[in-house]
Amino acid sequence: PAKTEKEELKEKIAALEATLKTARGDLIYQQEQVKDAGEAGYMLLAADFERYRLQAKSELELQGGVGRRATIRDLLTFVEEFERLQGSSAETEQAADIHKYYGGID
Repeated sequence: PAKTEKEELKEKIAALEATLKTARGDLIYQQEQVKDAGEAGYMLLAADFERYRLQAKSELELQGGVGRRATIRDLLTFVEEFERLQGSSAETEQAADIHKYYGGID
């Protein structure tokens, strides 16, 4: 019993309809994936930006502390040297004598 042309066409149509259903299902799935990727992609991008912002803020605070420490260290050296020079009695007495001498001239 050979199939008639009509039966063969019906089988082909049924196969094509099954393929169409599968393709539609795949299309809907892919569209959902694209939608999810768009939303998730945005969320990932926002999270990455927030991490970068916090890291930059932390780095800036750290660098500010380093700068303050360096400045204080240099200033401390200056203050120590100033105190040492101010404390030397011979130079202080000599400066006081010069000040008295010039202070008496009007």
